[in-house]
Amino acid sequence: MDARRKCRDALDKAVKTSTDAKPSDDATRAAKATLDKLIGQARKLDAKTTVDTWNDMASKLDKARGNLSQALDAKAKADEEAKRQAEAQAQAQQQAPQQQQQTMPAPTPQYRRSSGSGSTSVPQGNGGGTTNNNNGGTSNGNSGGWYVPPETNDNSLPSNDSSL
Repeated sequence: MDARRKCRDALDKAVKTSTDAKPSDDATRAAKATLDKLIGQARKLDAKTTVDTWNDMASKLDKARGNLSQALDAKAKADEEAKRQAEAQAQAQQQAPQQQQQTMPAPTPQYRRSSGSGSTSVPQGNGGGTTNNNNGGTSNGNSGGWYVPPETNDNSLPSNDSSL
């Protein structure tokens, strides 16, 4: 009777573990399948079963239940580690563009010559604006804050231009 009760207790624990298990990989599926097979065999035991068979089945159920628990724990740890690595990688990717922006040199101003009367366009702000060039035209540039000195007829530098 003690061996039978021991096996029934092992069977109850095995059924609960199998029911609660949510296998998500091959190792946990295999461990659950083994436990389920043993549960089926244990349910077929009857009054004619010997004490040794009851004890042997209880031992097999406990071992299979332990194997399933270990497989589930290993999978959970692996999933947690993969999640940590993915978070670390995502964080590193977020920081990489910020570091690149900090180390990039300032862009060199580019001067443009507008077509027409030889006047120079001066982009201002984000939406473009009116410039005071030789013919009173408008510039639609959208780069910000560059100063383009007006063209001079002689090839000398302006002597009093403080913006240079």
